[in-house]
Amino acid sequence: MKNIILIVSLVLFSLGLSAQPMDQNFDVSGNYVIPAGYTATITVEAWGGGGQSKGGGGGYTTNTYDNVPAGSYAIVVGAGGSPGVAGSPSSYTFPAGTVTAGGGAAGTNGTAAGGTISLVEAGPGSKAGGRGGSGLNNGGGGGGGGAGPASTDGGTPTTTTGGAGGAPNGGMGGTETTTGPQNGANGTNYGGGGGGRSKSGTTSGSGAPGRVVVTVVSVLPVELLSFTGKPTTGAVLLTWETGTEFNNEKFIIERSTDGRAFSAIGEERGVGTTQEKQSYHFADKNPVRGVNYYRLQQLDYDGQFEYSKVEAVVFDQQGTAIFFPTATASLLHIRSQENSPATVQVYNLNGALLQQQSFAAANSLEIDLSQLPNGVYLVAVQTGGQRYQERVLKF
Repeated sequence: MKNIILIVSLVLFSLGLSAQPMDQNFDVSGNYVIPAGYTATITVEAWGGGGQSKGGGGGYTTNTYDNVPAGSYAIVVGAGGSPGVAGSPSSYTFPAGTVTAGGGAAGTNGTAAGGTISLVEAGPGSKAGGRGGSGLNNGGGGGGGGAGPASTDGGTPTTTTGGAGGAPNGGMGGTETTTGPQNGANGTNYGGGGGGRSKSGTTSGSGAPGRVVVTVVSVLPVELLSFTGKPTTGAVLLTWETGTEFNNEKFIIERSTDGRAFSAIGEERGVGTTQEKQSYHFADKNPVRGVNYYRLQQLDYDGQFEYSKVEAVVFDQQGTAIFFPTATASLLHIRSQENSPATVQVYNLNGALLQQQSFAAANSLEIDLSQLPNGVYLVAVQTGGQRYQERVLKF
């Protein structure tokens, strides 16, 4: 579940499971898709397009988003600046909002500004693009500004030497010599500003295009829809549901009496990989009187695990029978600490007896309700001189 780094490709799993979220590099605008059934923690980086001719470098932004839900998210990749044109901004839009890495300005007689960034939305490590270097009327052209987390400004030329490109990807300015290059160098990927031409040069460097990179940090393969506990007769019944599962080996049920120190009290096998909704039940037959704290440790086949939220249940009942699930299409299970014979009776809400079944011992019972019409019924167990009952929904 942790630190999943993937190459862009289409990976299909058995049982019809969609490809899980993957790393993706965007050199053109598009959409980043997290398939249905997954949530992911991702890191996103964007470089704005570089400006042309002593142009500024594109801005650089980065953000890490936790537990991004399934969906399609807009990615915009800025173009590099052509003659007289500034670089275009790049951006990405996720549930927290839109973050923009601005394009570098085109060169002028002064230094061209680097691409700006979204000051509020951009994450730590984001940085505006480097400024383009100034040119000299009788000398070399100014260098283009750099773009990235450690961008620097373009260099200033001498009367004969072009200004150095700003790190890490600004284009060098043209050099005014009889043998050296006189045109400005293009900015390099990603987002570098183009170098200015020298006095005798004919062409200034173009700005490099931007880019957006999405890296998957982790994928949550088990979507836990609910986890609840309730006191019943003689036990605490824990129920939980998953929306999807991937590589899920099992759930380990843990209990604590102080909410801090937990120990395992049982486990339920997972179904591995599925996009179908799954329901689970576990009966703690030995809860302590007072507050019991429960949590689930979801364990993958590769040893990775996640913890659920903690569920607190107050238990103050004495008794010996529990019923689960209380909503079922067919089988109803009844657990008891009694070993004496038992009779199970099913009534409708008008009090009419619809079904009856006898058992040699009451400790583990199972009754089939599949032949009854859908509706609410009262199920009663008579055992050991005691009577226990529960309302059950048949669907």
